[in-house]
Amino acid sequence: MRLLRRSHTTNRRMRMLGLRQCQIDACTNVVLARGWCGRHYARWKRTGSPIRTTRRETFTGSIAARLEAYSKRQASGCVEWTGRVNEYGYGVVDLGRPVGAHRISFEQANGPIAAGLHVLHRCDNRKCINADHLFLGTDSDNKADMMSKDRIAWGERAGGVRLTADQVLKIRASAKLQADIAKEFGISPATVSDIRRRRTWARLPEPAKVT
Repeated sequence: MRLLRRSHTTNRRMRMLGLRQCQIDACTNVVLARGWCGRHYARWKRTGSPIRTTRRETFTGSIAARLEAYSKRQASGCVEWTGRVNEYGYGVVDLGRPVGAHRISFEQANGPIAAGLHVLHRCDNRKCINADHLFLGTDSDNKADMMSKDRIAWGERAGGVRLTADQVLKIRASAKLQADIAKEFGISPATVSDIRRRRTWARLPEPAKVT
């Protein structure tokens, strides 16, 4: 990257004002972050480069050719997307708006996806775009699939949980009043009621009985 050759006068004036100038050649805007002005910083966030105006995976061929160009077959049978991925780990293709690469792959093999349906992974590999590893499901199917693969945090793994599994089992087994239990564990009586009725911690099994 070429840096702007500034005159001593320009540098002195900016130092007096406590400002810095964008490092990109010929740009005289004030720095926002990372040594770049707002325009070049936004380009970096969008494309990975402060001087590039198009996304990394810009491709002029057909959708099928794009999927082929940005994928790699694995020994497991998965075909992993090698282009951009989103914050959840799914491959993304820029078609004027970000679209899941696995959804595009499914549509290429099976036709349009009905509104409201998700494209799920049998292989549980979010980067996989192998149409043979994909299937359609409703929102309920998607949640059930996530639970069956233990990808939904519950119990002690869930954020903000104040109780341990052992404490929950003690609450279930206790014959004390809800108010007394709530005071003992520092929770509300309603929380005690939800635990006893299995509205919460429903997936926690009871300990095996010794015979």
